[in-house]
Amino acid sequence: MTPEKTAYRGIYEIVLRIPRGRVASYGRIARMAGCGARQVGYAMAAAPPGARIPWHRVINSKGEISARKEGGNGGESRQRDKLLREGVVFDRNGRVDFARFGWGAEEFAPPRGEGGGAAPRIIVCCGDPAGIGPDIALRAAPEMAKRARIVLLGDRNVLAARAKLLGIRAEFSDYKKENESEKDGGPREFRVLHMRCGARVTPGKLRESAAAHAVACMDRATDLCLAGEFDAMTTGPVNKAVINRAGIAFTGHTERIAARCGARAPVMMLAGGGMRVCLLTAHLPLREVRRHVTAARIERAAEVIVKDLRGMFGIESPALGVCGLNPHAGEDGCLGDEEIKIIAPALQKLRARGFDIRGPLPADTAFTRARLAGLDAVLAMYHDQALPVVKHAAFGGAVNITLGLPIIRTSVDHGTAAELAGKTQKEGAAADPSSMRAALELAAELARARPALQLRS
Repeated sequence: MTPEKTAYRGIYEIVLRIPRGRVASYGRIARMAGCGARQVGYAMAAAPPGARIPWHRVINSKGEISARKEGGNGGESRQRDKLLREGVVFDRNGRVDFARFGWGAEEFAPPRGEGGGAAPRIIVCCGDPAGIGPDIALRAAPEMAKRARIVLLGDRNVLAARAKLLGIRAEFSDYKKENESEKDGGPREFRVLHMRCGARVTPGKLRESAAAHAVACMDRATDLCLAGEFDAMTTGPVNKAVINRAGIAFTGHTERIAARCGARAPVMMLAGGGMRVCLLTAHLPLREVRRHVTAARIERAAEVIVKDLRGMFGIESPALGVCGLNPHAGEDGCLGDEEIKIIAPALQKLRARGFDIRGPLPADTAFTRARLAGLDAVLAMYHDQALPVVKHAAFGGAVNITLGLPIIRTSVDHGTAAELAGKTQKEGAAADPSSMRAALELAAELARARPALQLRS
């Protein structure tokens, strides 16, 4: 691959997030990718035909399809046809209304829900109050002010103190359900659903005394989403060891939120670097993984993934790759027989039911560009089989999504990074809000698209 195409990776990752039936301008993608608009145009022209990159959803800032030579990915007429099939409407001048069909189009109009209604309502759990959760929430939330209604869930005093420490000029107002339709304040006004911490909070000093507060916040956010008060929840990082030392049994957000929702088969997905990677087993010691790799579990996970690729991401006919457990997918039984006895029979049953399933795939080549080009997601057998690949490709910009829930939940792709809490760039290091920003953007997109996708299904 040429250096230029390697540089396009970040652009492709962003374009892959544009939902069906939405468009974005070259300039908008360029600002998100940190490059020039012309570079985005080059990237779209160079998109590999089999990579499923929705190049046709990128148009110019006037809402028009830019003139291009026929060939490659196709010309103007093919791009127009693809958009029309997705429900995008052109006016008599051949332009698309960004206020109606734009994705990430805050420069054109305030956000709208389905039918022009209110913007998606997202509640943000800031995570461990002594970690970087408050920092990244305070930095990312203002950027979403025109695209979603963001409410921070946490201790108002902790948030105010952190904002002051970070040099963020902020005003905090109490969130009240009955006032949710009122006009939003300025870009630095934060709505807060106050939950008192009750523990002494020092940035960078994780304490067991604050663990119950962090867990109570995620429980409250889950309950509010289940009640329909919010359209989605986004979670900041917590420290599992600190929570368990506080006497609270906790293996992770995914498991806790799923249990509270009554979801029996949650699946952890990380999206980033042009990949959607799901885990059969998540937060388990490696020695326990083998006994959790069962045919029934594989079938349940595949069902959940395919259902949510359709219902959340709008992919009509998802193709799912499934990794083997052993090196080289067992090498025909020479390096382990789980693929022969467990995984392959489960995949065959799924294929017989009409699922587009590929595998068992050797994990060492499952994430190559050629392999990923034909897949909408990959199911790995365990945590460290796949997540190092995603985090190498997109650390700080990937998003954690929990599949199999009755609610929308996204999260950052990193931990509490206590050493950065309360720090600014002037001090040599500061918490990067990119993953929180990406998690909020995806939560808003999924929430906005959900009503239409549910009607279609």
